[in-house]
Amino acid sequence: MRYSLLLSALALGMGYATAQHHSEESGKEAEVRHQLAFFSGHSWVPQGRNVETGRRQSVLAPTFGIDYAYRLSERWSIGTYNDLEVLNILVDDREGRTLERENVVVLTLGAAFEFAEHWCVELGGGVETDRHGTLRVGRMALERGFPLRGRWHLGLVLSYVNKDLYDTVGIGLAIGPRF
Repeated sequence: MRYSLLLSALALGMGYATAQHHSEESGKEAEVRHQLAFFSGHSWVPQGRNVETGRRQSVLAPTFGIDYAYRLSERWSIGTYNDLEVLNILVDDREGRTLERENVVVLTLGAAFEFAEHWCVELGGGVETDRHGTLRVGRMALERGFPLRGRWHLGLVLSYVNKDLYDTVGIGLAIGPRF
């Protein structure tokens, strides 16, 4: 099910705010609506527990992702933000039971608004899933973009993901083409 959700989210084609690109072949402006980005960073989990000891443990998990964006207008876009958080922790559920979270896949859909040149805020929701279960999530992010040569884009991303049982704060870099 996890992989079908990922494929469905990617097929919807959503994402980051993008800009116009000057077409050298035709000599006129060609609008760029799509952006693909590969993400690498870390997610901080302040309220986890060690799997072996059960003691409270703050975790800094390597995080990798792939995002796809579709620009609706000059400032608005919709997108999918998909991450793999490499971790193995325990979290407490609402009834006081412990749930293990291991190498979770976070799949979210959202909207992005470019509020200033090269700055955008993203809001969305989705699911986190692993072999131990699926949780609902809400996601907020702030991105500072840096246009690169050609149609490439680099972004510094700061995110907050509110999950059913715990939260994460992430930081990393996203790089990819616009087309």
